[in-house]
Amino acid sequence: NLASKVVSGERFLQTPQERQIKQLWGDSATFDFSAYHNKMDMVFIDGAHSEGYVKTDTLNSIQLIRPEGGIIAWHDAHLFGVKVFFKKWLKENNYPVYFIRNTTLAVMGVKNGQPFDFLRK
Repeated sequence: NLASKVVSGERFLQTPQERQIKQLWGDSATFDFSAYHNKMDMVFIDGAHSEGYVKTDTLNSIQLIRPEGGIIAWHDAHLFGVKVFFKKWLKENNYPVYFIRNTTLAVMGVKNGQPFDFLRK
């Protein structure tokens, strides 16, 4: 039920932004992202909410961000397995992830394949 909606990406249909968006369909745990490595300005993670999927999605997303830098954003950062993932991952790595107050979002900068604090550059 978390992923049910009428049409994914429907808010951008028939807008000027539609042509700039490429939706990729597949199971993110098995999808081959290599053709998209180092090409993305932003990756939005909002898929399966289990800890394992969030970890895989996060590690894949880091590889997708272009070397000059970009942003990863997570949906439901304080819920479900996403929360479990963050508790462990941040304790182990102390990465600069920002949880946006009064939202379900978290964001992190990535540059040259590494998390970086985009607010402190």
